[in-house]
This record gives sequence, structure tokens and C-alpha cells, in this order.
Amino acid sequence: SPNSLAIARNHLKHARLQEGDATDLKDFEDNSFNTVLCLGVAHHTPDPKKVFDECVRLCRKEGKIIFAVYRKNSFYYYDYFLFNKAVKLIFRLKSERLFFLLFKLWFKFLYGGKFLDNKTLLSSITDRYLSPVVKFLQQWEIMEWINEKDLHLLKISYTSRNSVINIVAGK
Repeated sequence: SPNSLAIARNHLKHARLQEGDATDLKDFEDNSFNTVLCLGVAHHTPDPKKVFDECVRLCRKEGKIIFAVYRKNSFYYYDYFLFNKAVKLIFRLKSERLFFLLFKLWFKFLYGGKFLDNKTLLSSITDRYLSPVVKFLQQWEIMEWINEKDLHLLKISYTSRNSVINIVAGK
């Protein structure tokens, strides 16, 4: 988003950053990068597989793709479906300040006992509950994508209470 890009530019002064559609990065040629990172993006698009395919297209031979998405039937999956509509209603009614302490306590639990500062808390609530698109995937789906593209699975791990699948694949 333009807002995220502005924040990133403040932190990464010497990097080339540009806005784009993760499902169609036409400004980049095939095989442009040794390593392609897609962390926390694909699950906020209508078609995560298209994003994965684009990562593969951009990755050079012998390169690596590091891909992370929300995991179906995980803690976050159930948390999202239990609280998503209520949190959206709270924000639509502009009553989030009334629930601020509750959010602080809930995210302290979610993040292993530490309180988040207000800016990080708001960012976490927005990402977790207020994103317009949230998709959850199963490991087998990503493994099918890897096999379809004749990639090599180098590593698989889970983070965030096993709610995020992290894949490293080699081309």
C-alpha cells in the first residue's frame, strides 16, 4: 500500500522500493532475483497461488523462494473466525478506545506475555482482523504448488503459535 511504502522508505533509505501488485509484478523480468521473499503478503490477496507463481517466475535458477502464509486450522485461524466480525464492528462504531485494555491483554496473551506499544498493537489488530482479504492455507496446498513448479522443499517451519507456515524452496 502507499502508506506501508512510505513507512518502509523512512526505514530503508538506500533500498529501491516500489508499489506493485504481488500477482503481477510486470516491472521485473523473469529470473530477476537470487532470493524472493514473500512474507505475510500472499494470504492478504484473493489468489495466494498467483502470488506464489509470480515468486517462482522472478526467482533465478538455483535461487530460493521464502514464502510465509497463514495456516488453516491453526490457533490464528480459529481466533480470526471467532473475533473478526466483533473487532470490525468495534472499529466501525469507532469505539476501539473502550476496548483498548481488552486488546492489550489479548495481544499480550497472543505474543507470549509481552505488552505491545500502542502503535504496534494497532498495526497488529489491523493486520489480524481488519484486512479486507485474509486467506488460510494448508501445508499440502503449498506442497502441491512446489511440486507443480518442480521446486525443491528446503525447509518448512511454523511460527506464531504454529499459525504461520514458513517455506523455503529451491529452484
